[in-house]
Amino acid sequence: MSILTQIAKSRQIYAFLNAQRRCKSSTVAEFKYQKKLNVPPESLGIVAGRKWLPGSTAQNNKFPKRIAAPKVNMPAVYTASETQTSVTTWAEKARGIIDSKLHIFGAILFRGLPILNSGHLAQFVKALGYEQHSYAGGSGTRRNVDDYIMTANDTDPSPFSIEPHNEMSYTNHYPHKILFYCDQPVGPGRGGENVIADGRVIEKHLHPDVLEKCDKLGFKYNNHAESRENVPGSYFTWQNAFRTEEKRVAEKLINEWGYDFEWSNDDSLTYWRYIPAFRTHPKTGERVWFSSPHAHHAEYLQNNPRMSTLRLPYNRYPYHCTYGDDSEIEPGVLQHMREVQWQAAVGFHMQKSDLLVLDNLFALHGRLGFTGERKLLVAMTMN
Repeated sequence: MSILTQIAKSRQIYAFLNAQRRCKSSTVAEFKYQKKLNVPPESLGIVAGRKWLPGSTAQNNKFPKRIAAPKVNMPAVYTASETQTSVTTWAEKARGIIDSKLHIFGAILFRGLPILNSGHLAQFVKALGYEQHSYAGGSGTRRNVDDYIMTANDTDPSPFSIEPHNEMSYTNHYPHKILFYCDQPVGPGRGGENVIADGRVIEKHLHPDVLEKCDKLGFKYNNHAESRENVPGSYFTWQNAFRTEEKRVAEKLINEWGYDFEWSNDDSLTYWRYIPAFRTHPKTGERVWFSSPHAHHAEYLQNNPRMSTLRLPYNRYPYHCTYGDDSEIEPGVLQHMREVQWQAAVGFHMQKSDLLVLDNLFALHGRLGFTGERKLLVAMTMN
């Protein structure tokens, strides 16, 4: 090869690399907004008459035949334009959308982000800059898998459908935002739809007499937690609930939260608190219905495959909810709450790397039962 040929070839290579650099530098990381997630309604799961779904087999129930397809801005969809930009840069851009839009929409689905595993998710969540929220005092079982990141649900078997609910609304230290990340989507035709609903719509359709009574009395939430040492494999243990092996640590948290409690001779722990039916949204100042008594009632657990054969006094179930004056919530009221919530709910399947961000005071979440593998991770924030 002659010297002139080598020079010409070098110039071609240089020009090609320079063009590549210009192309890369001109790539703009931005989100494309889509007001409605398009999902064929016939592809979504059955609700009415569904096994392992509380209330769905009640006589003359008003559950919809299928979970409804997503509605306008429920959720709002923002798709990333490319995957070369760093996770932290995408987080900074997402923060702007979350701060300006989440309290309006209630639910935002981010799609196409370069979040491939729990480590990437931890980077993203940290870069968002919100104060992280612990799951201490939660009624389910979650494992920490990375900084700020937990499994979504290690308690309920996959066939069980989780009713729409606000996260930790049975406490006085609930998160304001909850983020669900799809690490492993469920296979086609296997169920597992993510379920979300707008609490503002639900409130409008609950009977005025129900709202008035709940507002007047509030709710008493009772938990009965076994000791892991005495009841291995228990549905609910105080060690999991308070993320500690020490009684004094659990008692410290209970006292900080203002709960009442008592220990039994078998080292099980019962604790209870009185919680209002309505809360004030920290950003909008709206007074909102923020209650999930149906999903914290012993009847809910009686419809769970893990506990369906047990018949215990209500106060010996892992959790139970009554009115604030200790009177039982009428079965008809619980059924009404469930029917209204499922009528308002929408469902869709999350894809790998999808990130669903919810305003916990406005949006409820749940899932339909599934078969096979499905793995979601979760993070929660204080603000």
